[in-house]
Amino acid sequence: MYPSPLLKLLRITLTYSELQPTHTIIDLLSKLKQNSFTIDDGWDLLQSTVTHFLELSAFFLQFLSWWNQENYVTDIMNLPSPPPPNVPNTAFRHKGNCPLCHMPQRIHTVLMVSGFVFCYQCILSEIRENKRCPVTHYPATEDDLVRLYIDT
Repeated sequence: MYPSPLLKLLRITLTYSELQPTHTIIDLLSKLKQNSFTIDDGWDLLQSTVTHFLELSAFFLQFLSWWNQENYVTDIMNLPSPPPPNVPNTAFRHKGNCPLCHMPQRIHTVLMVSGFVFCYQCILSEIRENKRCPVTHYPATEDDLVRLYIDT
């Protein structure tokens, strides 16, 4: 009689509802064309239209949610790296030298915000003091320093 103890406490019984004929929108529109359209048919048409609108709206909102989630989750490290810029001729004169001390680099360290390679001690003191790249003047922190392991 009662499917669950909670329904028994509330004295609610479950029964079958009467079968109601369902009409498609096409059937209702054909009735309108034949002038046999009633108020009940109008109500069925309204219910059917609202139901389909809600289904489409729910799908659209889920699609937008998925679309936004995909765009925000993108990891920048998975993106392809851009091609390197053209290197000016003056850069070849300083190849292998630190831009700060102009000596051969001792502990090769790259500053990620600019891509320039410095001696570790030179760039560390510069970053701590000015908090920017000495060449490009982009803001930088100690977390932007990456040690390079180069076979010489």
